[in-house]
Amino acid sequence: MRVLLVVVALLGVGCAPDGQRVREWKLDVDGGEHDVPVTLPGNVGVRFPTREMRYTLRAHADIDPAYRGRELTLVFPCFHRPLSLVANGKPIPEAGTDNDEHRFYLPPAESLDLVVTAKLDWDPRNGFYVAPRLVAGHLGRGGVPLFNFVTNVISLCVAAFLAFLYGTIYALDRRTEYGVVTLGALSAVIQVIYNIGYAEVVFGRFAPSMFGFALWIAMWSVYVFFNISFELRQPSKRIIRAGAAVAFMHFLDPLWFPLASILNAIGFIAFMYFNVYMARSILRPALRGPHRGDALLVLWAGYIPILLTALFEYMTKLTATNVLGGIHVGAIGTAALYIALATIVSRQFVARQRALERTAEELQRQVAQRSRELAEALARLAQQQQPRALEADRTIDGRYRVIRKVGAGGMGAVYEVERTSDGKRFALKTLRGRADTDLMARFAREAQIAAELSHPNLVPVLDIGLADDGLFLVMPLLAGGSLEGSRSKFGDAAWARPLLRQVATGLSALHARDIVHRDLKPGNILVANGVARIADFGLAALRSDSDARTLLSVAHDDTALPLTQMGDLFGTPAYMAPELAAGVKEARPAADMFAFGVIAYEMLTGRAPFAEPPVVTVASGRSVALPPLDAVDIVFARCLALDPASRPTAANVVDALGRD
Repeated sequence: MRVLLVVVALLGVGCAPDGQRVREWKLDVDGGEHDVPVTLPGNVGVRFPTREMRYTLRAHADIDPAYRGRELTLVFPCFHRPLSLVANGKPIPEAGTDNDEHRFYLPPAESLDLVVTAKLDWDPRNGFYVAPRLVAGHLGRGGVPLFNFVTNVISLCVAAFLAFLYGTIYALDRRTEYGVVTLGALSAVIQVIYNIGYAEVVFGRFAPSMFGFALWIAMWSVYVFFNISFELRQPSKRIIRAGAAVAFMHFLDPLWFPLASILNAIGFIAFMYFNVYMARSILRPALRGPHRGDALLVLWAGYIPILLTALFEYMTKLTATNVLGGIHVGAIGTAALYIALATIVSRQFVARQRALERTAEELQRQVAQRSRELAEALARLAQQQQPRALEADRTIDGRYRVIRKVGAGGMGAVYEVERTSDGKRFALKTLRGRADTDLMARFAREAQIAAELSHPNLVPVLDIGLADDGLFLVMPLLAGGSLEGSRSKFGDAAWARPLLRQVATGLSALHARDIVHRDLKPGNILVANGVARIADFGLAALRSDSDARTLLSVAHDDTALPLTQMGDLFGTPAYMAPELAAGVKEARPAADMFAFGVIAYEMLTGRAPFAEPPVVTVASGRSVALPPLDAVDIVFARCLALDPASRPTAANVVDALGRD
């Protein structure tokens, strides 16, 4: 409402009287039709010109008696192209132009025969969006063009400042969001330069091409920014590539004029799809989730203004009528959007800095206390058989308050906890079983490696500690569930393929650090907002030496634990590679790739590849029969090879899926 009042106030200063409208004209097109009746506002000439041509508008106007005997000003508001005027047979020089308004001073007369000549080409600004008018006296610069100029200059300053600021930051810290804001701000600079009429000076005949290109870059940058900032699904490469192709096609406009109109139509369709997608993307985190504040900010301060102003500009071009009398509000929406995006980036930067400060404080505190705590906890653990369950509202290590128990697995229980220092939620996992000190030491070593990993398709370990007579791990709390809980979707290849590529990407990052998961299965793959993350990597291999028996000995030992329970020690039989029947102590990355192949087969076909786990078949001395592989891609079929050397690496799988 405040913005609307400011707009009304600005327009009220210096606005001229409405004057006498000149609406009815006759159109002559060079090489085309003649004496075609045209009513302004509206489009003129050929809608899809195949070449550059000139056109002429002729009108006869009887001067209103109130204006007779007085000097007049003929005003063409909201017309963005050069034009010339002949009145009563005499050429009239232009008295002033503001790119979107042309003024001509006329001598006193009782009637006027007007002839207007202009150029028709592939520039989308050919329409007369407001009817010309005759005004008594010499009219100077009005409130509407002044308002348009001021808002565009403000938008230009904002966009240029943000492009410089975040471009500099991106040069120092190569975060994608900084680069995206920089590109978006640069596209806004190009759009504003075009709006105020200087694009022809900078880009020559390619000025409209640059404008169309900048619009597509702006949509792309906002699309990518939202996906990154709100942790949505990964940006679709197909959509990005298609948008880039259409953006670059604008540079072919001068070669074939109808292409500009076709691309404008495609742009409108893409604009509508883009806004439907953006609305869904913003509303979800705006209603709930950790990014609610940022989502609400960009919704009200950026997205709604740009949506309303862009819709108005599109409708102005489509209908060739500006219902606001020549006002253009696109610059306002553009400035609002990029200010909102820059604010979000700044808020996220501050949040990261505060998180680093809290981390530094916690590390400093831990260094002072860890030796004493570790000694005391290990002394207690040596005497205890099972860790106690954690009740709600219990505080762990003085830092994490238990909210609720969210699940239990082979290694222990998982709780939702809240960090007491800032209220942020995490997942805290406690280990079950005998508290062997050697096991704890090896567990701590693996957790140290996991904590050093930073990858979007891995669930990292954020903290490890010994407290309340138990060993615990702290990990991010992800909204969603595991692939195990999504078995109803197994068989949907369109859903499965992007997730499988992400799992392979996470495995590739693990294997690059010489870490073998050893217990890859649907239950250890978490999916949230369309992003797959591998959890519990390296933990299933943590066992005491006495547990490193072969599966064959377990299968024939009546006193041993059942086979299903042995999965708690070193893996889950259905996903174990056949070579692990001889022992899992020296498992290689190829074993993970076999498990990945089993998961891929299940997700793509909806059924298990083997009736009996191959590791059990081999342990029993029988041959493994390969399943039918016609239903899966060759790269997944190769993962199920019985010979470890024949299986592709995780990096090979990522490359193969990336080419599809």
